[in-house]
Amino acid sequence: MRVSGIIKIAHGLPEFPDLIVSVPRRIGQEIEIVPVDMTERETSHFAEETDNFTLIRPIANIALFRSDHLAIGNFEEPVKEFDPPIEFRVRYSDDDLKQVDDFSQLKLAYWVPERWVIISDVFHEYQIFERDFAQIAEVKLWSWSGDPTLAWGK
Repeated sequence: MRVSGIIKIAHGLPEFPDLIVSVPRRIGQEIEIVPVDMTERETSHFAEETDNFTLIRPIANIALFRSDHLAIGNFEEPVKEFDPPIEFRVRYSDDDLKQVDDFSQLKLAYWVPERWVIISDVFHEYQIFERDFAQIAEVKLWSWSGDPTLAWGK
């Protein structure tokens, strides 16, 4: 019985030092998916507060693209569905902690038109580590809507 393996490729973007994106790739899959900083290409306009989220700080504005599309300058077709899921590791700061009573109150979310989508939940296999262990949170995403802004909030 042959089982296909998965390689996770970690990407850090210098523009976003608080974010690491791990993109899984099945063994034998030739096309790589890579994160791209979209700050210069797309201007995000988002609300600082919605019914379920109050912005503390934006983290990144990224999109994920096939490497062969990037090679020809195609920024029109971001990859939006992932199986297996992509993983984000996001660092929280002492300043972020000053905005909440307890680190567990920090929420990760991304902006889609008109609202923040909370991803710090069981459906995204969210895990946040205590400050003394590691000031990071991990989350898995099976879909990513184009190039939304990722942010910490409460």
